[in-house]
Amino acid sequence: MTIGCRTNAIFQEAVAAGLDLEIDLLEHEGQKFGDRKLARIFGGEIGVVRELRRLRDLNAAVGHYELGAYHNALLFSFLVGFIESMHEVHDGGLVFGDGRYLVRAIDAGAFEATFFADTDFALPANVVNDLGAGKALLGFDAGVFGVVNELAPHAEELQVRSAPRDAVEPIVEVTAEREAELRRRHRTAPAAVAREIAAPGVRTRRGELFPWWPAWLDPQA
Repeated sequence: MTIGCRTNAIFQEAVAAGLDLEIDLLEHEGQKFGDRKLARIFGGEIGVVRELRRLRDLNAAVGHYELGAYHNALLFSFLVGFIESMHEVHDGGLVFGDGRYLVRAIDAGAFEATFFADTDFALPANVVNDLGAGKALLGFDAGVFGVVNELAPHAEELQVRSAPRDAVEPIVEVTAEREAELRRRHRTAPAAVAREIAAPGVRTRRGELFPWWPAWLDPQA
């Protein structure tokens, strides 16, 4: 049902929307892929569209899949920006899960940190190349060297890995009563409440920022 390092139902739908838009722009609107380096790596727009369509199919499939450096670099090049722009297009709120969730905005930074295990593919080529054999010791994906050196991928570098279903995080709605209780405790123990809200599992409630992070908790608000 999903792709990425860790994800959830709302991110899955947002990823699907981003892929649909990018494929439509390239296939039907005749636009060039924004990251020209990646376009060359994948052999032009035809190769980019082929992989984007494959990722879209995986995102809608039954299992959960982890991606390698080439696919992560491809998604990273446009997807985080797409997530950032979603609330600007739909200023009345974003509807997910057949209307179950109304989300005021998606936190693009939280999406990036959750969805992408790492961004080694964005390192300068000289940094990666200077590591030599140390790349394996640091746990670099095998495709990182190819991406940073602008090399076309080998077939095995485009393979995806099945991942455990627990990589798909459940969404826990916070009730109005629960928020009122948190507000009361926040007056006397703000740090403890902040840690509690940031903990895994606390995700969203209707109309709030996603992941759920109420404005009254933000000292800059």
